[in-house]
Amino acid sequence: MSTPQTINGLMRHLRNDCHIQISGSYQKQQLISYGYYHGYKGYRFIKNKHNQMVRHFYNRGEDAPLWVVFEILYLSDLACFFECLNEIMRERIMTQLNMFDVSLDTNRNLLSSMLYTIKSLRNSVAHNNIIFDTRFKDRKISPILKKWIEKETNIQNITLYSLIDYIIIVCCMLKRVDFSSTRAKLLVGAYKKHNQLLQNNVAPAIYAQIIQQNVSQKIAALEIYLNS
Repeated sequence: MSTPQTINGLMRHLRNDCHIQISGSYQKQQLISYGYYHGYKGYRFIKNKHNQMVRHFYNRGEDAPLWVVFEILYLSDLACFFECLNEIMRERIMTQLNMFDVSLDTNRNLLSSMLYTIKSLRNSVAHNNIIFDTRFKDRKISPILKKWIEKETNIQNITLYSLIDYIIIVCCMLKRVDFSSTRAKLLVGAYKKHNQLLQNNVAPAIYAQIIQQNVSQKIAALEIYLNS
């Protein structure tokens, strides 16, 4: 195991190897106060990664606000963060979102299940991959999420084998953060339009192979849910 750097040695390393201007007793004391992780590892992270939002606050000598942290998190990181909260806090968050149902979600993991489920859809969309046949699906739907969605929307047979099931889950989340459901209705309208376009441009037998038979019923039921 290598010998840890002294404070003076760490300051020399920051000056000579990392090209960071640091000197004098005041900045030495600052480095001691910040600690090794924040004073050295934090510098190295900013130096190598340069996330613009983080750098904006860092260059002003300010801590990055919590919203910036969540802005740069991956969905899987956000889901993991939620899982790391204690049960009381998870229940409080889901109660604020009007998502908590103790009869279904005894472990308070519904929100993280949602985030993990739509993560693969988000990643495929971000990378312009094919999504119409849900080939991006990387997990089965959790029993808790399935029961909650079906109870919430009165739409049965949520399996994730059809893109409409992901649309339904996303709409449920949008309805929780946008009380007018405007964005959810726009999403459903766009999906409905493209589904009809596909139906009009391929043979019925091909359409039946691509799109599940119950999609039109699910769309109609989802519109009723969003208008309720």
